[in-house]
Amino acid sequence: MKIIKDLGTKQVGKRTQRFALVECPKCKVVEERRVRSDCSELCRACAMKQAGKKRASKEDSQGDTVKTSPYFRLYQIWRGMKRRCTEPNAMGYNLYGAKGVTVCKEWLESYTAFKTWSLANGYTDTMTIDKDELCEANNISPKIYSPSTCIWKSREENSVTNLKLTEEQAKACAKLLEDKLATPEELATKYNCKRRTILNRTSKYRTTKYKA
Repeated sequence: MKIIKDLGTKQVGKRTQRFALVECPKCKVVEERRVRSDCSELCRACAMKQAGKKRASKEDSQGDTVKTSPYFRLYQIWRGMKRRCTEPNAMGYNLYGAKGVTVCKEWLESYTAFKTWSLANGYTDTMTIDKDELCEANNISPKIYSPSTCIWKSREENSVTNLKLTEEQAKACAKLLEDKLATPEELATKYNCKRRTILNRTSKYRTTKYKA
């Protein structure tokens, strides 16, 4: 809560309350409000809007938030996808949201839309969602989770995609990195894979450290 001006105290019923001009961090509206430790930082309009979204989100979950639901795992995938792209304190945000990865508006606002797409596009409990293949194929950057850029893959398919380098190639790449004859980016281009794949697959064969 950003206090613009302290207005001092006023008598409210039998209590003395402190008032101030306060700026809402979301809409930047300045209004006179009571200042209390349990007050919302948002103005009344923004607080009501946020509460409405939370209610809508709960209603939109279709009961899949409970572990007994057959689609509990799917709901957790949707929730995790949103969190790592939008919440700075979430695990993995540094690899997703901080790098510009986003979720399309349709999926961000509606679990039902995500679930409908998933069930129509091959989702099972053995699948993982992948945005990289189609985003890279269509030169979309930063990457985005959306119906047109995502596919469901089996864990085996993802493992093959993520490996890409044979042991011999990994050793050769590690030597080039150690001798500073190539950069991770150059090797990623050469082998048509991610920089992260190069670093992960060569890590046990080199001593030189690189930032992830």
